[in-house]
Amino acid sequence: MNLHNSALGRKLLAYSLTFFIFFLTFAPASLKDKPTTTTLTLRDGTKVLCEMPKEPFAVSKEVIVGWIESNACAIRTYYGKFPVPQLALVLRSVEGSSSISYGNTFPGKTLKEPPRITIFVGTNASEEEFRRTWLLAHEMTHLTFPSLEREYHWLEEGIATYVEPIARAMTGLISVESVWYDLQKNIPRGIPDNDSGLDGAHDFGRIYWGGALFCLLADLEIRRVTANKHSFQDALRAIMHREGTINTDRDIAEVLRAGDSAVGTTVLATLYEKMGKAAYKPDMGKLWLSLGVERSGDSVVFRDNAPLASVRRNICSRVASPCSGIIPKR
Repeated sequence: MNLHNSALGRKLLAYSLTFFIFFLTFAPASLKDKPTTTTLTLRDGTKVLCEMPKEPFAVSKEVIVGWIESNACAIRTYYGKFPVPQLALVLRSVEGSSSISYGNTFPGKTLKEPPRITIFVGTNASEEEFRRTWLLAHEMTHLTFPSLEREYHWLEEGIATYVEPIARAMTGLISVESVWYDLQKNIPRGIPDNDSGLDGAHDFGRIYWGGALFCLLADLEIRRVTANKHSFQDALRAIMHREGTINTDRDIAEVLRAGDSAVGTTVLATLYEKMGKAAYKPDMGKLWLSLGVERSGDSVVFRDNAPLASVRRNICSRVASPCSGIIPKR
């Protein structure tokens, strides 16, 4: 594969530059210590080649392993399986920081090379910070979707932004209320303020939250058209199984067609024409009312008599075997 002429190649080049700048700016301490690599085998047999600095973090290795396993469990639950048999996970230390604040995901340089996730972890990050952070699940979601041309980056990031909290809520890692609070609070950042569609977007809000809005609207429309027999989750599972993961180059038309075919609709292609090619400004106030989502301080309350309340409940329905107990409590 010619990396310079592929979506994978362009993604590697762009992410490498971002990674290099961040690494030199925020993590000079990690240059001093030669890291250690440990092979972890997750419960489903997935191999994680985990690279960590020799200097310990503020939490135990047991907590870190539990954090990896619980986030992998969330993604596995949403997609039916973990997307790749082997993953390279690099944890870079940020001296004196208490946060887990940045991450990125690179495809393998070849189809056989495992993709690599890098997460920057503060040396003082607490066990609660590991429980709270959304970063690892977000980056793991990127593994599930093929690599697209750069102008469609909004779809890759939108899926990760939409799926990550739902997957974690489904498996008990966060509350359902927090999912809808964040969507209601942040989706306005993705509404266009001009006549441009999502294709080629450069603004953070449009890429991440405009992409998440596409996913939410697709989810609701697929459920409406199929009388709640199918969902966006079904479409994403089919795309992963039929079109491949992050190590595979695909055209946006191919992946949308695969998703539509799986749920027996043309929802994804139709919505793409509305939002990818042109500005689309839905009435979000009306949508939240129909879903029964009402802001209440730093949370939301649910109105179960709303027209789409049952759809809202189905989107984040809990599974029988939650992942919340994987990270050990001291």
